[in-house]
Amino acid sequence: MRKYRPIQYIIGEVDFLNIHIKINEQALIPRPETEELVQYIIDDCNKEKSENLNILDLCSGSGCISLALAKNFPNAEVTGIDISKDAIMLAKENSEKLQLNNAYFIEKDLLSTDFNLEEKYDIIVSNPPYVRESERIEIKNNVLDYEPWLALFVKDENPLIFYQKIEEISRKYLKNKGKIYLECNNFLAKQTEALFSQKEYFTEIKQDIFGKDRFIFIEKS
Repeated sequence: MRKYRPIQYIIGEVDFLNIHIKINEQALIPRPETEELVQYIIDDCNKEKSENLNILDLCSGSGCISLALAKNFPNAEVTGIDISKDAIMLAKENSEKLQLNNAYFIEKDLLSTDFNLEEKYDIIVSNPPYVRESERIEIKNNVLDYEPWLALFVKDENPLIFYQKIEEISRKYLKNKGKIYLECNNFLAKQTEALFSQKEYFTEIKQDIFGKDRFIFIEKS
């Protein structure tokens, strides 16, 4: 009987851009689209010669986004936040293995009513749960049976709940001229963009390598 267990979980390691990290079933396996997202951030920051950045990674999972950015920008301070204690432990283990002293991980519920931060940020990045429960039928067994549902699915009644919270956090904690980089459900890209475009932001939808509306880039005016 085939079990469809992902090879990444069997090996227990995966490459992500310029880093090699441990991975287990407490966090999602990093996707090529997420590598694209991080590469966009790196390219933007290099183009603008940005230094001493304060970066916030919401729903950080294995820490792949935070750690790749911390590796590329040693003068930056990167904070990853996730609700899963096990994911935070994995991210911290990866940070120690890579000897990245500028990456920090905090267990915190993004959707809690008392979500507070102590600093303001130049960049907020997030790859939150965005697959609607009704789309579960399209997901392959190697994902459904092994990867954490908490990091994948949102209820159909409010599929943008995480993006609504990110917009709220950005109003309070993103610096003026700060930027937001989001991965999103390609079927809901325009609705997700609308959460920001109606307010004090410049927004742009970008496609991934598969031609799907996968990213939303935002600048706070």
